[in-house]
Amino acid sequence: MMTCIKCKNKSVIKKLCKQHFIEYFENKVYDCIDKYELVKEGDKILVGVSGGKDSLTVLYLLNKKFKNNVTAYSVDEGIAGYRDKSLEDAKFFCEQHNISLITESIKHNFGITLDQTVSNTEKKPCSVCGVFRRYLLNKHREYDLLATGHNMDDEIQSILMNLTKNQMGLLGRCGPKPGIVSSDKFLQRIKPLYFCTEKEVMAYSFLMNFKTSFVECPYAKTSFRAAIRDEINDYESKVNGTKERIIMNFLDLVHDLNIYSDENINKDLSISITLNPITGCNSCGEPTTRELCHACSLKKELRPLILMQ
Repeated sequence: MMTCIKCKNKSVIKKLCKQHFIEYFENKVYDCIDKYELVKEGDKILVGVSGGKDSLTVLYLLNKKFKNNVTAYSVDEGIAGYRDKSLEDAKFFCEQHNISLITESIKHNFGITLDQTVSNTEKKPCSVCGVFRRYLLNKHREYDLLATGHNMDDEIQSILMNLTKNQMGLLGRCGPKPGIVSSDKFLQRIKPLYFCTEKEVMAYSFLMNFKTSFVECPYAKTSFRAAIRDEINDYESKVNGTKERIIMNFLDLVHDLNIYSDENINKDLSISITLNPITGCNSCGEPTTRELCHACSLKKELRPLILMQ
């Protein structure tokens, strides 16, 4: 039997026993919050909650540290047999920990569910879901921060997806405190689990007895993200430490390129990110760089199908 490197109890993960792993994990998250100044005193935090291990973990830890300043927020995309179950887990967790929960649905706001969109069009489910979810989340600008449960694995996948597709501007969505420009039209996002691997988050949620099914979205397996995930996991198994090196090298890269600065340009490296002016959507008034925001453009495109529902 392997014993904990800090005591004589049985180790459960990373050569640590249950107590010392929980301590290690929580310190890792809180160190990220402190080092990157993710939360200021008095900030009102909205936490995006799906009911899965990542979102419940970040909700629990933020509520533990910033009690009374945390509200949970869930989106019902309309995925039969999946989202209804995870929303039950989210509701149970919030009741258990006395956390307020706001729930909104894509169907109510846009007139169609994700299932209906996927069944009747050739659109990729993750693209549709992402557009509508981001729109709904950003409308809650009465809060100071939006916390999400993105872990290290999620971030690596996003980084590599954007590099592979040559979507350099979208790299601004990566990082513990993402964003290319500072604007009161966008709810500032934070990712406290940024340096925690998916395996660590799963272990923590399991050891804490969080009620969650650990079931992946049924549409996830068909996504480009899933392919990237599998390749990186395979490489990590062959070259230990690959994931951590990708994250740390990325953070060095964005610092060198000034990707998060107001100028978004580094003259020495001749690299820049061109940003169009942020205006208001002609249809809904929400911030966009186009005449119609992505959500309204998508809703307009889906209008014939919406009218049939």
